This record gives sequence, structure tokens and C-alpha cells, in this order.
Amino acid sequence: MNLYNYLYKKSVVDMTLSLPLTTKQRFFSDFLAGIFTYLVPFLASSIIALIINGIGSAVIPDWSFSVYGDITTSLITLIVDGFFCMLMVYVLTVLVLSCCGSMFESLAYTVILNGLIPGTIAVFGYIFIGNLFGIDASTNILPIIEKTSPISGLIHLTSSTVNGSANMLEIKISWLIPFIIITGIYFAGSYFLYMKRKAESVSKPFVYKAFYYVMITGITFCIGTLFTMGGRSKNIIPLIIITAVIYLIFEVITNRGFKKFYMSVIRYVITIVAVVGISYLFEVTEGFGAVTKIPDADNVKSVEMNYTGVFNTNIYNDNDKLTVYTDRNTIKSVVKMHRMVIDNYNEQKNEGYNNLNNRLNNKTYYPNESGTVGSGTYYTIKYNLKKERA
Repeated sequence: MNLYNYLYKKSVVDMTLSLPLTTKQRFFSDFLAGIFTYLVPFLASSIIALIINGIGSAVIPDWSFSVYGDITTSLITLIVDGFFCMLMVYVLTVLVLSCCGSMFESLAYTVILNGLIPGTIAVFGYIFIGNLFGIDASTNILPIIEKTSPISGLIHLTSSTVNGSANMLEIKISWLIPFIIITGIYFAGSYFLYMKRKAESVSKPFVYKAFYYVMITGITFCIGTLFTMGGRSKNIIPLIIITAVIYLIFEVITNRGFKKFYMSVIRYVITIVAVVGISYLFEVTEGFGAVTKIPDADNVKSVEMNYTGVFNTNIYNDNDKLTVYTDRNTIKSVVKMHRMVIDNYNEQKNEGYNNLNNRLNNKTYYPNESGTVGSGTYYTIKYNLKKERA
């Protein structure tokens, strides 16, 4: 952050901006200097680790053995993925610095943003979508989370390394490419905002107030959703109290006092009404029709079907028994089963149907229209079928 201290220190901004550099030149010189000082030590230590690993592999017969798989493969994966995780941390920091005009906000919101990105996606995926009948949130939401923030990237890196795989490098590519693209989007945002900010904005809490409102709305959304989803209307009072306290604390800090406090209250009311309204609308419309959406059999190129048996003997490793079907009759039968389950759900949903009972015995995957099994986005449903229906 010292390289960018002129973005939040009035005492140095005039001297820095008086240098014979264009805004574009200043941005890239500072960005590249920061990258160099930040990542070169990591790369140097990585090279040392590879040298030690190479010597160990040549001298010690069982050096490469590990409960997590081949050590060399794991080490290379850790270095490559660790590099890009660190790069995203740096880019997000520059993004926040470009939006903030004080050191406190720059530090605080860098931390908040790194947690808010995966947190917001997780809340939407696992509380909004996860509460919908038959919708499998984990199939699509977790990969999105893993590719959009440094914290989630490290979680993905750790879990995949611990699980181990002979094809770990190949598996990593499907995560790494989107991760790099997302980092590029963050970089583009950083560059654009840096180029547009004005020198007189230094020392203000936020150069772009919209950034603050996006952040506080995201925080309110995450907290509010925990109280509102699943028909928990009895929690509305705790929801209002907790979110109001948090929101107004942020407002007082940002405004550096209680001036125009009534505007903070108005903004809070608008925000919480929007959060509760969206949550309610999403719930009553069942994901805007996602629950009852049934693809046309003619548009489905293949399906993956999991069936764990009448006695449900493999509920914890059910992905091991996925079977791919491409023949038209089977696809039509699967779509017909899907329609039957939805019809049954529609008949029973007003009689206290428990949507948590749809998780165990059966999965059906509809690959995207490219039809390539194992890639693309899946439309996934999970239902618990009784013996007579299976």
C-alpha cells in the first residue's frame, strides 16, 4: 500500500502528481513495482523448493511418496495456484485503493471485500437456491465461489491437494482459467476507476460512493437473508434491529459523525426493504420458476443418472455411480420422471411438503446445450424417490 500512499495521504499527493508522468504511466509503474516486490520473494522461495524437491527425488528413493499423491505434481500445483491467488489479492487491493480516499477505509474494505465476494455468492446459492425444492445448489455454486476470490481459491487449492489426484494438473486448468479471467476483470475495474479518480478526493472516506453502497448493501443482504429465507417471518424484528445497528454504524464511520443522520436512516430503510422484498419475491416465485422448469426432451442431448438402490446403500459417495445416457427413450423417460415429481410436488406443497426430503436417493444432471458431459453448466435436480416410483 505504500506505493499508493498518495491515494489516501494529502501530504504526498501534490508531490506525486507533479511528477512528469501521465496517469496511465503512473498506474502501470506503481502496479508493476508492487507486483515485483510482492511476488518475487514468493517465486524465489518456490524455485528453492523445486530445487530441494529435485535433489530429494534424485537422492532419496521414496521421496516422491505422499498420502496426497505425487509430491512434484502437488508442489507445482501449489506454486502455480498460489501465485494466482496472491495476484488476485493484490489486484483487489488496488481496486479498493482506487475507490477509497483514506487509509482506514482502504485497509478495512480490502478485508471486507475479500470476504464479501464469496459470502454473497454463498448466501445466494445455499440459502436462496438451496432452499428451493429439488435444486442442487452445490453443483454450480461452489465452483463459482472457488473462482471469484482469493480466500475461496485457497480453500479450493487446499481441498484439491488434500484429496489428491493423478490428474491434478489437468483438473486445475478448469479452475485456473476462469480464476485468471476474473482477476483480469478486477484489474480492468481497478484501472478504469484509477484513471477516473480526482486528486481532490484524497482524504475523503470514499472516492466513489457507489462502491460503499454496493459493499454495505452486500453486507445487509447477507445478514438479512439469514433471517428472511425459509419463511422465518417471526425473525423480522431481530432482522431489523441487527441490520439497523450494523448499517448505521457503517454510516456514522463513513460520514465521520451524525451529520444528516436522517439520510442514513432513509437509506437503511430503502436497503432493508429491497433485501426483504427480493428474498420474499424469490421465495414465493420459487426461484422465478426454477423449481418447475422442465427441459424439453428434444433439447436434452444426454443425462447423467445416479441411483443408489432401493436401500440407499451409497448416499455418501453417490457421484461414484453416475451413469450417462444418450439414447432418446431413456432421456424421454428421465424428463417424464422429472415432470411426474414436479406434478406431485405441486399437489403436496400446500400440505406442508418438506423440501429437505429431496436430497438423498436420486440425482439427474442435464448438461448444457453443448451436450458435452463433464464440461459446461449442469442443470441439476435431486429427488428422493420412493420404491414404487423408482
